[in-house]
Amino acid sequence: MSRKLLAGTLVLGAGVLAVVFGWPSPPGVYARSVSDFVAHPIYDRAVRLQGTLVPGSLCMRHEPCEFRFRLTERSPPLDSGPSARPAELVVSYRSCVISADFRERPGFDLPVVVEGQLCAHCHRFEASAVIAKGGWKYERARKQLEQAGSGEQPVAAPPASNACAEL
Repeated sequence: MSRKLLAGTLVLGAGVLAVVFGWPSPPGVYARSVSDFVAHPIYDRAVRLQGTLVPGSLCMRHEPCEFRFRLTERSPPLDSGPSARPAELVVSYRSCVISADFRERPGFDLPVVVEGQLCAHCHRFEASAVIAKGGWKYERARKQLEQAGSGEQPVAAPPASNACAEL
């Protein structure tokens, strides 16, 4: 009886270990730069990208309800040469709701992280999440202090444009 119990326990333990260590886990997702992703695209698989919102590219469409914009690098890669333009990526976010921090501000770069996948048949990045980093708040406070010291008047930021260019 004890040998049968021992054999059953070993088989059950081996089965549990096989399930725990052999169970497929979702692949890890880490943030890639826009230029790296444009140079080596991955189609129809979830990725996370980080970049900067291209000034003047943010727009909202009402039919279908979505936001479209372009992402780029703050500066081109070092090995790209002096006349190289930074890579840009067109992003579509199919939602009417987006963070209040995600808007253009004149004179400020808006760092953005997007999660989603590059559509193989439409050649546009379809975002499932858009995260705007809030570093602009500190830049704004610093610039306001500088303006106060120099006597300049602060400029209010206009809201994002609702008219979409061809993206």
